[in-house]
Parts: sequence; structure tokens; C-alpha cells
Amino acid sequence: MKKITLIFLSLIISGSIAYAQKKVEFDIAGYRFESKLKGPSHKNSKVIEIMVGNNGNYFVATYEGPKRLITLRIHNLYTWELVGEYQFKGRAELYNSYFDDIENVFYVNTDIYKNNYKKINLDTKKYEEIPCEQTPRGCQKLELEAYVTQMYTVGENYYITRDENRKNYIKVYKKKELFIDGMDYLEEDEGEDGESTLSFPDDEENLPASDSLPKK
Repeated sequence: MKKITLIFLSLIISGSIAYAQKKVEFDIAGYRFESKLKGPSHKNSKVIEIMVGNNGNYFVATYEGPKRLITLRIHNLYTWELVGEYQFKGRAELYNSYFDDIENVFYVNTDIYKNNYKKINLDTKKYEEIPCEQTPRGCQKLELEAYVTQMYTVGENYYITRDENRKNYIKVYKKKELFIDGMDYLEEDEGEDGESTLSFPDDEENLPASDSLPKK
């Protein structure tokens, strides 16, 4: 009976350790895991593209959905608070999209080759289709670019990347020297299904070369 009990306890402990290891979020060289942004809940959702606003106040991400549905989310940069979420069918080419000078309107390009735009008002949370003549930059020549799924913010203070294991998530890393000594040594984040994930600063992964990624 004791032998059976010991075997049972051993299996429980082994399973708990394996589960905990699976849920750990590791830091990367020079950076500490800070936050994780989960995408829409519909099936097969995944991050398409990310960008930082031209004035450095907002972070934007697009997600692929069923039947050509695009979800576009705008977050406050650094606090990661969700400012607005917008869904429409078609495309959203962030590399040809931009905010106005005061960053209360976002002009999102919705065609690879054409100057088609949606004007998103961050104050009213509404959007409308407008011709390129009504955008601040007018009808400019558009060039096809690869989608950005990992990038640094200005000064390389943050590294933001799509989670390649769970592509509906975006992971945010903060430069280690920006943390207060003795604070944030162990980061905790809400993971899938509301479970917590932990980040240990002594475990690091390799970081892409800074000159190989966009900076904003």
C-alpha cells in the first residue's frame, strides 16, 4: 500500500513540475519579460503585423480571423492598456498606415497596391472609408513590404515580438536596467485560460540583433 501511495505522489509531483516548466516565460539577454497581450478569442486567430505609432504613443497590432476578418487593436505604448478594437473584412497594411500629428486619428491602409484607407477616430471609436486625397499624406506611392512581427521601441528600451509558439499572443520584454533594483524580480502574467505564467531573470534566450529589426 505504501509503495502504491509513493508511486501516486511521485506522479503528481512530476506532473506538477512539468506543468510549471511549460508555463514559464523565460527572459532574453539584456531584457526581462514584462507582459503578454492575448489576441481575439475566435478560432485560429494569429498576429499578422505590429507597429509603433509615428509619435511613439501607441502600439498597434492586427490579427487574422475567419472569413477574411481582420481585428485591429490599438494600445497605449508602455502601459499596454487597450485603447480601441476594430474589426472589418479585407486587409490592414500597417507598414503603409500612420497616425495624424496629434495621434487621435489613425489612417489604416486597406489594400496592398491601392491608396484605400479607413480613418479611425480614437475619440469616438468609429471608423469610415475615405479617399487618399482626404488623408494627411495624400495619395502617395505604395510599396509592398514584409510584415513586421518583432521590433524594438526607441532606444531599444522594449523588445516586442509575436509568440512563435502561440501566435495569437504578443510578448513584451523590458530592458533590465529600467527595472528598479529589488523590484520585479519575478514577473507574473495572466496566461491562457486565466492561468499565471512566471518569468525568471536568470533564464535567458537569444535576442535578435538590434540592427536587424525596425525601431520606433
